[in-house]
Amino acid sequence: LAKLLPSSGQEIQQLTAKGSIMGSPLYMSPEQCMGREADERADIYGFGCLMYNCLTGKAPLKGQSIIETMSKHLSDLPESFETLCPELKIPPYVQAIVFNCLAKRREERYQ
Repeated sequence: LAKLLPSSGQEIQQLTAKGSIMGSPLYMSPEQCMGREADERADIYGFGCLMYNCLTGKAPLKGQSIIETMSKHLSDLPESFETLCPELKIPPYVQAIVFNCLAKRREERYQ
């Protein structure tokens, strides 16, 4: 067994350790952050986080700690692509797809 000892709480958010919360807080759906039952729509949310990260180079929601990151998934919206990286000229329909995946209520995400 090995244990990574990061210098700050930033690195640990990208890992899943035995006996810890299942999943990376950077990609956890609001329902997972609240300890509720997760279904395939939680995966859609995680995929939205991944697409956002791939398109912008940044996580959609990231706090200074795991708890702050999870709290952001419950209440905050990510910055729009236009605000975060206007130079990339990401089409509005792509943002609409990603943000639909990132809907706080799972009923509002793609099925």
